[in-house]
Amino acid sequence: MLCWRLKEVNELLAVLERVKARIQEHRKILQTSEALTRYVLIDPVLRCLGWDTADPTQVFPEFPTETGGRPDYALLIEGKPHIMVEAKSLGTDLEKALDKGFQYCWRNQVPFYVVTDGNLWIVFDITEMGGKEVAQVCLTETSVGEAARVLLALWRPAMPKVEPLNVIVASEFGKGAAPQPKKANRKTLVEVKKLASRNLRPSRIHFPDGVTRNVETWRDILLCTVDWLKRDLKKAVPVPAGPRSTRPLVALDEKGMRSPRLVAPFYVETHFSAKDIVS
Repeated sequence: MLCWRLKEVNELLAVLERVKARIQEHRKILQTSEALTRYVLIDPVLRCLGWDTADPTQVFPEFPTETGGRPDYALLIEGKPHIMVEAKSLGTDLEKALDKGFQYCWRNQVPFYVVTDGNLWIVFDITEMGGKEVAQVCLTETSVGEAARVLLALWRPAMPKVEPLNVIVASEFGKGAAPQPKKANRKTLVEVKKLASRNLRPSRIHFPDGVTRNVETWRDILLCTVDWLKRDLKKAVPVPAGPRSTRPLVALDEKGMRSPRLVAPFYVETHFSAKDIVS
């Protein structure tokens, strides 16, 4: 059973590598076509997660609802919609699809909702008041290992539960799963500042909502934090690098930045020391 699971994980890693390559190679045309985005980016991932897109008892495209709307996919468990999926063309602002998707799910008693443009995947638990975000990953902004770990929340053999699996996935396909980590040795920001001043490297960052990200550098800490704060930052950008600084830390363009990194849709200034990044 373990060997079978490792084989499936390796296949998922390989598919994610191909999807990332297609995003880079065919970005312009995929931005113009929702149907092409579904065929080239979304369908391969769903199939690799165990959803047979050719079997209408598992995947029902353009699923009819009592409210008249037709979500792009209904993922079925025991004949009933368990996950509604709204697909958009690559690069679409997915937040505009949330209200309609939530309404589909609430009115049709579907517990989970996914919205994706083939690159960014966001999973919501609609049984929670207001819809609780369960998982989010941007394929081009993370390793295939981390992306696989998040997307395994949608693994059909694990249904009806929908949550990121508590496993560590190898960052390169073909290597199987990495050993389980030891219990995290968490430190406060004050303690972390001391580590940064000694130039010791971090390995993980833990956010208040329980999300944990594996990191390798202090710059990763900054990028992961911006990614975690995305929805709140939309109303706050540009964010200055400090209270007396005119230099942007997070903005919608890279103007004025020395070493910008894209955490879509934002640019992040990363030209800082480890200690300054923690601050």
